Amino acid sequence: MRRMRAVGFLVGLALLSLNLNGQCKRLVKKTIPELAPFVFNGQLNNVVLTEGESAELYVVFQSDVEYRILTCGDKFFRYVRFVVKDEEGNIFFDSEQNENASSWDFQLTTTQTLIVQVSVPIDESGSSDMAYRGCVGVLIGYVD
Repeated sequence: MRRMRAVGFLVGLALLSLNLNGQCKRLVKKTIPELAPFVFNGQLNNVVLTEGESAELYVVFQSDVEYRILTCGDKFFRYVRFVVKDEEGNIFFDSEQNENASSWDFQLTTTQTLIVQVSVPIDESGSSDMAYRGCVGVLIGYVD
């Protein structure tokens, strides 16, 4: 009996995970038009995060191409913070230093790998004792 409960619990977790991943893909796909006039690079980058957690995405950006990084998050999150830095840790952009912007347009003079770190700040407003878990997406577009 205990084994069946454990298997049922694991199946339930797997189904919840699949459901969240499906929701994340829908959220990201729904956000693609917001990249305009930039062209979507075709990569769906999404992750499930809880308030206070972060994730990193390593992306190679070509020189002399204009790019837009756009983030989106679950409706329960006040905002998604994103920081763009190089591999040495030099910060190029921090959304919290830019009125919690959800996008950033830029162009590099040299081809390089940048790290896009996304995080969901903890809601300190006291409106809920619960830490939300939800989707965060990162979209990248370029000028064709």
